[in-house]
Amino acid sequence: MFGPNEMFSPTKKRRSKRTKTPKRATPKKKLKTPVKKKTPSKSRGKSKSAKKRTPKQKRSSSKKNATAKHAVPTVASSWLDRLQRSAQQSEIDHTNTSTEKFLLYCIGQAVFIQLVASQISPRFTAMAVWATGSHWCGYILSLLLGTNKHYDITEDISILTMLWWSYSSIEGGEPSVRQKTVYICATIWCLRLVAFVGYRIFVRGSDFRFDKLMADRAYSFFAWTSGGTWCFINFFALWRLADLSPEYTRTRLDALDLIGFFLFLCGFVIETVADLQKYSFNSKFAAGKNNNWISYGLWGWSRHPNYCGEIILWLGLSLVSIGGMDKLKDISVGGALMITITPLWSLVFLLFTSLMLLEKRADKKWGHLKRYQEYKKNVPVLFPGL
Repeated sequence: MFGPNEMFSPTKKRRSKRTKTPKRATPKKKLKTPVKKKTPSKSRGKSKSAKKRTPKQKRSSSKKNATAKHAVPTVASSWLDRLQRSAQQSEIDHTNTSTEKFLLYCIGQAVFIQLVASQISPRFTAMAVWATGSHWCGYILSLLLGTNKHYDITEDISILTMLWWSYSSIEGGEPSVRQKTVYICATIWCLRLVAFVGYRIFVRGSDFRFDKLMADRAYSFFAWTSGGTWCFINFFALWRLADLSPEYTRTRLDALDLIGFFLFLCGFVIETVADLQKYSFNSKFAAGKNNNWISYGLWGWSRHPNYCGEIILWLGLSLVSIGGMDKLKDISVGGALMITITPLWSLVFLLFTSLMLLEKRADKKWGHLKRYQEYKKNVPVLFPGL
């Protein structure tokens, strides 16, 4: 039934099976696939470790982002706030201004106020000389003592002597009730201020604004000269009132004067209460070591209520210095300008000096805190509602 060739057919079939099995790619694929499976397994291991690291990295990056966001000062909410923030950016001190420029600024201030005073009256000239000269004497004293902590005391004593000389040199008879009242009010304000700043500096021992001046002599000289300029310009309304004859100012006090005295009283009370509240708050800490800011009392309505009160009281005395409603109708442009300069200069000078320095320091200390940012957002920098 089978031929000779057919008898070997089974062996051929076995060989064919053997040859077919290696020809199949499935075992090779099985060998390749584990390699492919191992590679993802390794990557999976790496991804697990990466997943373990990413939360820490995310936490650290989130903390950095949070601190970076908090470190940015709060966006200014009013034009006054924007103005003082621009003053912070344009502040001049010993780190960005040369000695030559400081000396030029000092000479420029002294020459400018002398030229302005010489165009008004001999009284204004004497006030300009005394204001600058007394502050230059204070600068020399600071070099001898090696400290500027007596800056405010020297300035206020200078103001007291200027007020006394200006009032005592009124010509034309007995000073009028208006002249007496205005100068008494200014003297009371100055006595209260020199007593407060004197007690504060001797008890606290230091003030960062004046300590900073010791870093450079030219910078300190510039600050003392600027203080003299402030003393001269801030009292323009009073120098003008003393220049007027008592007969001219001897008019009945009317509604305008009552408004002026009311504003002076309000400003005086606000400034005094604010100073006492802040001093009581700061007395809990060593000088310059307070870790919080005051936000209660008047400081919950304004970030600088003491300066707000000072500007208001000078506005009030300027109104009384006009001479009543009748004199307001006949006042010259120059007279109106001299009266207006007093409250405006008080605002501008405080905004670009003490207020700006305090705001800048507070931003550095607490600007990263959300609570402080909310305080700045809700409480105006100076006047409530502005």
